[in-house]
Amino acid sequence: MEKNLSTLSLQQLQELYHEESRLLRNALLEGRSWEEVQEHRHHLIDIEAAMHRTKPQPEKTPPEPGREHRAPSRPDTAGST
Repeated sequence: MEKNLSTLSLQQLQELYHEESRLLRNALLEGRSWEEVQEHRHHLIDIEAAMHRTKPQPEKTPPEPGREHRAPSRPDTAGST
C-alpha cells in the first residue's frame, strides 16, 4: 500500500477498509479470480492489523481482594438424585 497505515487514525483506517472491501467485492462480482484479487485481499489484511493495533486496549481491572484464586462455585444440585 502506498499509505503508511501506522500514521492513520482509526476512523481513517475504517474508511480505507470499507473502500478496499468495496473494491474487492466489485472485482469478485465482475468475475475476477481469487488470484486476481489477491492484492485487495492483502490490503484488507494489512488494514485490519493496523486497526487492531490502533484500537485502544481496555484497561484490566484488578480482581476483588480475596477472589484471585477462588474456584468457581458449583451449580445447585438440589432435587438431583
